[in-house]
Amino acid sequence: MDDFTIERTDRPGPAWDERIAAIPGASLFHHSGWSRVWEGEYGHEGVGLMARRGGRDLAACFLVRKPSFVLGRHWVAVPYFDAAAPIGDAQFVRPLVERAWEMAREDGAKFLEVRSDVDLGAPWPCRSHKVTVRLDLPPVEEDLLPGFRKKLRSQIKRGLREVERTESGGAEWADAFHAVYSHRMRELGSPAHGARLFR
Repeated sequence: MDDFTIERTDRPGPAWDERIAAIPGASLFHHSGWSRVWEGEYGHEGVGLMARRGGRDLAACFLVRKPSFVLGRHWVAVPYFDAAAPIGDAQFVRPLVERAWEMAREDGAKFLEVRSDVDLGAPWPCRSHKVTVRLDLPPVEEDLLPGFRKKLRSQIKRGLREVERTESGGAEWADAFHAVYSHRMRELGSPAHGARLFR
């Protein structure tokens, strides 16, 4: 493993997206567009790390430098999402996270938070208080409902009966969506993102 390098990309852009697309595990949440969103909305800067060997990209980690009055400056991979863990060849993920922690400390950060639903095999403190629930969808829509318990099926059917109409659209619905979203977040006692983020 001595012949690999770790490259840092500040404020990743389209070139990052082309490279990240070829790494197993890449998702929408590793896309550089989020870096521009978080920087434009909150002033958080994005940083990309890529492990390379023999001219090939083998693993990557997308991070955001996040100041906080409460927690102090820290780095997160990636804030507000639980689906942007380091990706790629497992043997290179740990060196990427170690390099990220070095950079975070050099930047004066108090901690580095890596959100992952798999064990990274590292000796760092780990919290497991959050739960991710996934449901494998059947190939045919009609097979989905019978898989639920009777009470849940009746709740779903009731909801479907009460819907008078559905509409979909683009950015013109952002403010209407935000009104519902922010009301619900307030009920949950969580701060809501601003409307501009959704626009």
